[in-house]
Amino acid sequence: MNILRWLLLLPISILCSIIFPYLYKQIVELFVSENTFADSYLLNGANFFLQGTLFIVSTYFIAPKFKIQTLKIFLILWFLTVVFGDYYLYSTHRENIGIWNSLLRIIGALLAYINITLEHKDETIHLINETNEETKQEKPNNNNDQPKLTRSQTILLRVMKMRAENKE
Repeated sequence: MNILRWLLLLPISILCSIIFPYLYKQIVELFVSENTFADSYLLNGANFFLQGTLFIVSTYFIAPKFKIQTLKIFLILWFLTVVFGDYYLYSTHRENIGIWNSLLRIIGALLAYINITLEHKDETIHLINETNEETKQEKPNNNNDQPKLTRSQTILLRVMKMRAENKE
């Protein structure tokens, strides 16, 4: 199952960065008339911002392991794609993509990366502190029938427990 997730990581991230901003654009066009201030900034600006954001967020949720390292790789990949893709479009078709569009894509991806990284660090620090407090309070148990969990397994169990509590 993990191999399938790794294989589908890039294609699904690309599709998410294309499909969801397109759906956003279609929904906003129902309420905003064309050639207005709201159309140019709310529709187009948010659309480019969502492309970068959804590329990174979908990567985080799909990656089975090493999520933060995978995010770093995909963030660099996104930067290179935006810069070289816009340069290629300008050099071959002489279409001016616009620096603001590229910046919004990069800012969206960067903010998503920072938010996920900070959330992940806070969660890990909180769980490590809880684990350290529990080990200090535990008394030595001579019962060898029960398997002992490693530190990473304990942290993983705490993360799963916290997420289950947050969903309720």
